[in-house]
Amino acid sequence: MTHPSSPDRLTQIDAYLDGSLDPADLADFTVWLMSDPSAPDLLTEKSLVHSWLIDHHHHQAAAIPTPPTPTLRRSRSVWYIAAAALIALALTAWFILFSAPQSESPNPSSTTVALLTNTDGAVFGESTVPTALGSALTPGKLTLTAGSAQIMFQRGAVVDLHAPATLHLINQNTARLQRGELYATVPPAAAGFTVHGAEGLKVIDLGTEFSMHVVAGRGSDVRVFAGH
Repeated sequence: MTHPSSPDRLTQIDAYLDGSLDPADLADFTVWLMSDPSAPDLLTEKSLVHSWLIDHHHHQAAAIPTPPTPTLRRSRSVWYIAAAALIALALTAWFILFSAPQSESPNPSSTTVALLTNTDGAVFGESTVPTALGSALTPGKLTLTAGSAQIMFQRGAVVDLHAPATLHLINQNTARLQRGELYATVPPAAAGFTVHGAEGLKVIDLGTEFSMHVVAGRGSDVRVFAGH
């Protein structure tokens, strides 16, 4: 798989994987990851090769063989590798970009609880939160009438919302799905992530992947894909 990338971006990815990315480049790198459709694939590919080299470095008795080219499929298991890296990076950038404004705002309703990190053919309806890609989201309502949108909560939970859907953001680790479908990836750091559904249903996640589908008058359907 090839990607239209500059040597500078490849150098930044290597520095991030090695833990040596210059803090001054962090914001630019994060914006690129969120805005360039090829960025997640490239980061995943480089991460897999990087992990392979580290894993085999201590087990080789002779010359290092040429590592196999990773087969990248858009499956949840492969994307989870990239998601983990993106979550760690985004939370670091979040601290840099948003910690100061939040400390100056004692009103919970004006506190940033999530970021709108991706959209795919998204058309938004009546919402009380910003709908521009990359927007910081405060508690409020997000209505999606077409396409899909990805929301990253401050504690690290990532929610993919599929239209037609209405999601109420309550705080940095809690939401309520009024209608529609969502898929949530919850890393250990976001354990306790809570989604309220229809008819009093409340799902408290302890670090897993699950979906919830709410249909008016028919209740909520919850499925767990990984974890318990």
